[in-house]
Amino acid sequence: MKRISAKRHLTVGLTVLIGLFLTWGVIYSQDKLKAGIEAYKKGDYDQAIYLLNQHLSASPYDYDGNYYLGNSYFQKQNWSEALRVYTKAYQKKVKAELLYQMALTSIQMGDLAQAEKYALEGVNLKGTKEEIGQMNYLLAKVQFEQKKYHEADITLRKALSAEPDNSSYHKLLGDINYERNVASLAISEYNEALKHDPSLAKELHYKLGRAYFLNRQFNEALDQFKQAIESDSNFAEAYLDLGNLYYWGNKANEALWAYERYLKLAPGIKEVLSKIGKMYYSSGQFEKSLEYLGKAKSAGADGEIDSLLTESWFKVGVSNYNQFDKTGDSTASAKAESSFVAVTRQSPTYSEAYSYLGLIQYKRKNYSGAIEHYKRKIELDPASHNAYTNLAYAYHDLGKHDSAVSALQKSVELKPDNAVALGFLAWIYFDNLKNYDRAALYYEKILQLDSADCEARGFAGVSYLIQKKYSPAITQLREAIRCKPRDKQYNLWLAQAYEQAGQKENARIYYKKVLEIDPNNKVAQERLDILEFY
Repeated sequence: MKRISAKRHLTVGLTVLIGLFLTWGVIYSQDKLKAGIEAYKKGDYDQAIYLLNQHLSASPYDYDGNYYLGNSYFQKQNWSEALRVYTKAYQKKVKAELLYQMALTSIQMGDLAQAEKYALEGVNLKGTKEEIGQMNYLLAKVQFEQKKYHEADITLRKALSAEPDNSSYHKLLGDINYERNVASLAISEYNEALKHDPSLAKELHYKLGRAYFLNRQFNEALDQFKQAIESDSNFAEAYLDLGNLYYWGNKANEALWAYERYLKLAPGIKEVLSKIGKMYYSSGQFEKSLEYLGKAKSAGADGEIDSLLTESWFKVGVSNYNQFDKTGDSTASAKAESSFVAVTRQSPTYSEAYSYLGLIQYKRKNYSGAIEHYKRKIELDPASHNAYTNLAYAYHDLGKHDSAVSALQKSVELKPDNAVALGFLAWIYFDNLKNYDRAALYYEKILQLDSADCEARGFAGVSYLIQKKYSPAITQLREAIRCKPRDKQYNLWLAQAYEQAGQKENARIYYKKVLEIDPNNKVAQERLDILEFY
């Protein structure tokens, strides 16, 4: 027997050791693969990624390792890494399950063309009936995303021929027909999907609601949206569509309820805030409309919202002003002023806001402030006769009678039948400027508009009396007494007119009438005594 050299002993030993090491490495790697797949199936994707990467460091192109690692990345929504790993598995083996995942990943990445290629490759594989059905479903899904609804419909029916009870297939066919505006088919397919998988109740009741709405079956749509909410009380989109349905049906209270629930789940949506604001505006709840329209504006809404905000501020201002005008409440006055200032900030050319701001300052006896607001109103709306009349009141109370007359003359120029402006103009000429000729002129203008105006006749008469124009004075005062027989002032003025005209007997008659009305009237008694003496 030959002796084995020490060198040969060493070589044999190393070979055995390396073989044992490699065997142990494979066993170790397979343990990592098994553990990684188990972690994936339990939903522990981070642990799965860790273990499967360890396995793949020893077997880089192992199909199962790459497939499950890709699935783990897919579940983590790391699409690019998932596709990279799937591609390594693809280089090792092409299977329907892999092509399915690669197509899904491509859809998520927005690469529909590549997704379609993977799906078509899967359809052409020699797989089981179920696998071919799944690949047709996936191809239909890609075609759906590409908006190729006719092709998607045909492809999906191939999937259904393989698995007629698959709820996902029926649901997608419902989606396809919904997008094609074939609502009746969409309703049928959604109901079929719900029959095969009641766990999809939330989603399918919602889809059914939309399909019924498309089919103009509004009561059925309401019922489906309500069932979707029963399935999930936090289903925001169902509240939104339910609110829209109520909104279009002019059921404001119900719409407000649904929209309010929606906003609790999805706050700050400008379209919904705008609709709520509009509904409150339409119902006259302007404080609430301001609240929601303001939120809509902050969320980025514009256009009509700006106009409605302005109108809401104005309506709130008018409401507070009317309260202030009725009760004198200073708090209401301050609120009104704040609202009208907000109007001018929102819309600087909203002229009527300046009218109210002027009225507020006038009632506070801040006549100079009132004048500034009225002037701004006139600047924006030069045809406003009321603005000129209001301006005249402020000038008058400041003692600027000539300016008041100018403003009133402009008001009458704009509106010749403006009895208020004519009356005020006549009064300023009579009382402040002592210009009785002009006073009589404007009282006559009032009478041209309204011959039954007793006050205008009375003051026209006394204006003529002061000018010693007794005939027209007597005529006007007799008419004034005709409509107000027991007005002592008219009777006294007529008595004085008769007396100064030399008609003493008529003067006595009317002085006596004054004393019948007012027995203590000293002027009438004194003049009657003098006439009786003479």
